[in-house]
Amino acid sequence: MEGARDNSEASGGCGGIVRSSDPAKFISTIGKSADQLLKHLHVLTQEALDHADLTVLTGTIGATALLKNCLRFYIQILSDVKSPSIEPLRTGYKKYNEMCEALAERLLDLHCRLLSLYIIQDADCLDWENDKPFFESERGSYIIQMWWLYMQGTKEDLWNTVPPKMAQRVFAGMLNESLTILTVRYSQCLPSEARTELLLVDISNLLFCVAQLLPSICDTVQDLTGSGQITKSKMLRDVHVKCQQLYCCFLLRGTSLDTLHKIFKKGTDNLNLLNPKGAAPTPWIIFALPNIFKDGNISLNRLTEVEECSTLGMELMVLLAQPQANWALLLKVLCSKKFKVLRILLNEFMERSNQELRKTPLKAEDCGNLLCSGDGTCKNMDTTSSTLTPNHYYELIISASQVLLHVGNEEELNEYFVEVVMQHSNWAKCFERRNVWNQIRPAWYEAILNIVFPILPVVEETVINALQTGATMYQAMSLIVACFSQFWDMLGKHTYTGIMWIVDLPSLGQ
Repeated sequence: MEGARDNSEASGGCGGIVRSSDPAKFISTIGKSADQLLKHLHVLTQEALDHADLTVLTGTIGATALLKNCLRFYIQILSDVKSPSIEPLRTGYKKYNEMCEALAERLLDLHCRLLSLYIIQDADCLDWENDKPFFESERGSYIIQMWWLYMQGTKEDLWNTVPPKMAQRVFAGMLNESLTILTVRYSQCLPSEARTELLLVDISNLLFCVAQLLPSICDTVQDLTGSGQITKSKMLRDVHVKCQQLYCCFLLRGTSLDTLHKIFKKGTDNLNLLNPKGAAPTPWIIFALPNIFKDGNISLNRLTEVEECSTLGMELMVLLAQPQANWALLLKVLCSKKFKVLRILLNEFMERSNQELRKTPLKAEDCGNLLCSGDGTCKNMDTTSSTLTPNHYYELIISASQVLLHVGNEEELNEYFVEVVMQHSNWAKCFERRNVWNQIRPAWYEAILNIVFPILPVVEETVINALQTGATMYQAMSLIVACFSQFWDMLGKHTYTGIMWIVDLPSLGQ
């Protein structure tokens, strides 16, 4: 039995430890298998293109990107050890990268053809010379409705199957190309009097739809509003130009001749509609986001004149529309406007989480989610619930507090953190002699302790050694304070501020 086990472990079978592996053969096997998978993906791609099967095509792109990233991972490891057999993997990586880009172009081309040939074509809706109103003027055309549904569904598919940046590029291309067709169509058509109302309804619906889709391809509020130096993306600039042209068409065709005469008889030099200010939001986005720009004022000179809540609302729109978590943008949103979002979160969650929660010991269990470490430190929770549980509130308060503790200075901590905490009853209960050592802690206090925890093992070892040699409790406490005083440089100024605030709490509570 023991001999069989040794042989199994030596050969690496049945979960045994590989003792006689050959790195060169392993790398060669990876390269050959990557080439075979690449040939298989080429076959799948050809079949998908022949049958215009978008499901298979997007799945192929996702698989290609995954394999490309695996090769990149192996290349990075081998580069660190300076292995001479890395070239086959680099060649394979280059092929996968080229295939990903080529498939993205084919996917964009296929979507654009489907949009232009089928989705935005309807004989009845485009019969502009008809003397009868469309659907008795009770609705807009089917074209805009089907275009909206197709764009929404495609975005969901791209976000779930295609690499994030590639998904944004494909979606931006679809939006830009379809807008080109629709802008030319609605700008140049000559409807009868009965169909003029349909034209106006379609343009307004189109602008409302674009305003909801646009945050998905933006990185900043400036990109969304078209203010200032719009972004490095030519597509975004084109989208804003086309939407502004549609908005001008909507106003000029929908306004009475008397009103137009009064406006244009003074000239067009000072007309904000035709000459929008470079640093201000474009007029069309002000019209298309009435819940953000509630006063509808198009005479803004710059984006900073927009109300604080409106700016935060647009930042959240951009943040939530991203295909993957954008941590830099999240931190920017949380810290902007004097930590307004964090203050709202802390106030709301602390009011909803008044009950004390016992900190449970970590259990080494796998939650079943992707990348779970299984060591009890996973923070994954049930996000399918329609309501938040007390545990959700507890974790959210910890997260909000930790961001504020790491980013805020002493003045901001006193104004935005300490004041919020002290507004709630029994906030100092955890510092009573009977409770200070137990596991019942408010979430904000747990956040402060989490910052200090990395240095606790060293302090614990020193104090335990002292107790074993006969030190009293008061001597141990003095030793703890002495140890912390030696680690101030490691803790950083924000942790120091938080700890000193805890030290001053007895005087605050009196």
